[in-house]
Amino acid sequence: MFACTSTFGDGCFVFRWNKEKDINEPTQKAIILHDHGREDLVLQVKYEGPAEDFGWVIPVPGQPEVRKGSMEPFYELSRLTQKQFGDGSRFMSAGMERARGGEPEVKVIEIKTVGAYEVAILSSTNPSALADWLAAHQFNFPKEKQSVLDQYIQRHWFFVAARVNPEGNGFVVKATGAKPSTISGITRQKLASGELHPIIISFPSEKCVFPLAISSINGKPSEISLYVLSAEPLASPIVCNRKLKVYETEKANSAQRHKEFMKTRGNWRPGSVRGSPMEQRMKAEDPNDPPPDSVYDRTGLGVQEPELYDDEEDFDDPNLRLVQSMSVDGDTNAVNACRHDLPRLKTKQWWLTKITETFRPEEMVDLEFVPAIPFLTEKLRQENGEAAAHCLPQYRRLAVPTVLHGLKESDDAVRRRVLVAASEMSDPRFVEPLLKLMEDKDPKIRTRACNASYNNWDERFVNPLLKLIRDRNPGVAGAARYLLQMHIRDIKIDPAELRQMLAEDGPSSMFAVQMMRTDDRHVPREQLVRLLSYTNLATVSMAFSDLRKDITLDELSPLMTNSLPMARMMALGVLGRMNDKPAVERMVSMLHDSSEAICWRVRSNLRRATGQKLGADPAAYEKWWTENKDTFTPRAQNFRNNR
Repeated sequence: MFACTSTFGDGCFVFRWNKEKDINEPTQKAIILHDHGREDLVLQVKYEGPAEDFGWVIPVPGQPEVRKGSMEPFYELSRLTQKQFGDGSRFMSAGMERARGGEPEVKVIEIKTVGAYEVAILSSTNPSALADWLAAHQFNFPKEKQSVLDQYIQRHWFFVAARVNPEGNGFVVKATGAKPSTISGITRQKLASGELHPIIISFPSEKCVFPLAISSINGKPSEISLYVLSAEPLASPIVCNRKLKVYETEKANSAQRHKEFMKTRGNWRPGSVRGSPMEQRMKAEDPNDPPPDSVYDRTGLGVQEPELYDDEEDFDDPNLRLVQSMSVDGDTNAVNACRHDLPRLKTKQWWLTKITETFRPEEMVDLEFVPAIPFLTEKLRQENGEAAAHCLPQYRRLAVPTVLHGLKESDDAVRRRVLVAASEMSDPRFVEPLLKLMEDKDPKIRTRACNASYNNWDERFVNPLLKLIRDRNPGVAGAARYLLQMHIRDIKIDPAELRQMLAEDGPSSMFAVQMMRTDDRHVPREQLVRLLSYTNLATVSMAFSDLRKDITLDELSPLMTNSLPMARMMALGVLGRMNDKPAVERMVSMLHDSSEAICWRVRSNLRRATGQKLGADPAAYEKWWTENKDTFTPRAQNFRNNR
């Protein structure tokens, strides 16, 4: 829409409710109702220049009817979507309007008063003649922009010309030097705030369309806010493609941030050691034996946390969704105001799509809307198709056939992306394909099949998940374990199977311990001690947590000799607290550990237990212990300050 002013101003258009966001900020606002080949376009504009200079030119594809609207539908839909989604002669001379010996080049179909506006409905066969008509009636249309009018004329569109005119004089051509009409202060204020009553333009149109290209004539960016009501979900390919570019950029940035985070995540007890008083005390224990970096680095302690980040599945910013829609019942009280201005809303279920975008002049083209689900289905096959997958769940049952078809696709990439959508949906028809995908050759598909099973839980998932918990891929095993944990109270496992799981050095043993805890069964103590020798750190940690309060020195032996440095570090923590002669004897035996971090922690414990600062040479502590162990008396320690 083109707002004609002497300075070419902006054009028309479009929990606590943020009125500014949807009502007062956008330059153009619109509500579109499209159904059965007819469109009702409720238009509202914000204009901050002199009201006398303001005017609209609105192209539409069919002969329109124009009537007065109200602001209430905008307030209503703004509240609703904010809650759902996260502001002289009467006419010019015949010579100008009519081509020689032919039909009028500018045909004035109707002139009427619509509230605060005077409205003319026009058709034309000549962009130059139309520009001249507009200029003669105080619409300052730039001659060099006539090509914009031409594209509409070639498609046989009609034009609605509107301007604020309190005199209701029907577009009288004013004489040079004539005084402008007096426009009330209230009208000026509402026009400037974007709350002067809208106009409703109703016209035949096979496609749902918003005429934005003509706004490029203003030469300035324009923010549009659209509410599109339709019997089936609609999407604007132009807007979706714009959002996809932003999505791609933000996804890349997110992946980079995650990569940087993972580099620093390995710090042992991050935020509580480095730069803290504890670190200073560690460094001050013995100036000749400063702590190595491996003391702080979890990887130095053998903690190899699997990379479970999935840039396709995990990156989902609702603000970057390609399309946002919601279902609206035309009979509900939530749309009372809309029903008043748009009677066709009554007694029907509608889909409401909201769009808020800012366009630069060179980006402005007419927005056409297409059925959303077929459009998103095609996007699934393209790069970054998971952006489309994240949009499908909002359509609920309408999207189920698309997801079901995608789960059976031969293309691995499509199956992976569709599983993203399935994980956010719930339908019993998903169970069978998910069972098959749990056996897929692609580990990412197996992982996502586990994730999708969370909202689609079925007892038939138990056995496949118990198998996947042993998967070699840590992502698959982790996803299977997580799902089993979430439904642990719904699972029944044969005791013999549990014993077999306890005997396995892996995630299955950890889950078996959790399962037995849930059933109020206790793992035998001798079994917990055996678990301390396992190489699965999660299993070791769980067994240790059950034993640590009263663990004996002999029970601690499997932990002291565990191949995992972090397990041996756990043992050192207990030995330091025991602080007796047998515990010190065991610590001395660990002075030559293969881990630099363990060796330093042993020396640190010995300094606290003996009071000796003997530097970094293990031989010095071994010599001291040989000479003093018979008379050794443990020192009292404050573990609150030294742990």
